[in-house]
Amino acid sequence: MPHIPPVNILIAIGLLFASHASAQGADPPVSMLTSYNLAEKNPPTARLPRELREVSGLAASRDGKVFCHNDERGLVYQINPGKGTILSQFSVGDRVLRQDYEGLAVAESLMFLITSNGKLYQFSEATPNGRAEITEYATGLGSGWDIEGLCYDPSTRSLLLACKENPVKKRLRYIYAFSLKTHSLESAPRFIIDLEKLEKKWKIKQFRPSSIERHPISGSFFVLSSSDPAILEVSAAGGLLAAVSLRNAVHRQPEGLTFGADLTMYICNEGKDHGIVVRYPYLR
Repeated sequence: MPHIPPVNILIAIGLLFASHASAQGADPPVSMLTSYNLAEKNPPTARLPRELREVSGLAASRDGKVFCHNDERGLVYQINPGKGTILSQFSVGDRVLRQDYEGLAVAESLMFLITSNGKLYQFSEATPNGRAEITEYATGLGSGWDIEGLCYDPSTRSLLLACKENPVKKRLRYIYAFSLKTHSLESAPRFIIDLEKLEKKWKIKQFRPSSIERHPISGSFFVLSSSDPAILEVSAAGGLLAAVSLRNAVHRQPEGLTFGADLTMYICNEGKDHGIVVRYPYLR
């Protein structure tokens, strides 16, 4: 029998497991959050350059590249998340757009940036120091929703938009879906997070989503909160699987989350002088 690297075995088993769970219409019985030691006092970190002091979104492509952006200018950076170095960068649009950018996603061959007031920009990765042409979409979600998270869901060919606020129902957090087939927002939220249930079961008092990402194995979604730092795991069917509070000393202002090709989880923190990337290896 040929030798298969352990990570590939785990991914293959995970994909079979996720497919079976999906076929049965049931939530995965085991949370993927347990595969990361989020209680570690001194996890490995990498300091980002000064221009990424206000780092906001993180996203990974299928070929293993990791991208991020700051929250004021339309600049996308490819970084080495383990070292914190910038490998390349490019501009989004004909000129450097100044907006409140809050989320980044890679979907198939395209990239997307979302602003806090619901403007969605579609573009392709440009050459280093080049400019990417954009297509703009209106999501219909205004500044009252304060969108901060964006990720791609390949199972439904949609982008998920995590809202930090809710101007309609204060004790609920909504995650909407934007279809890449129709380029329109689904009228009903895909996921609803009940803050009272979250506090009662997991003692998390203030949950304000700052990022969302799909786990490559389970297909569940990790939702990051910058207030009362924590991660909530939501199944593809919308069930709350688990929640873990993050150490305040490590994550003072967590803004972005993504997974590397080896399933390492990366979380970027905005900082006073510089941003940092914290990494949690996959343990199982």
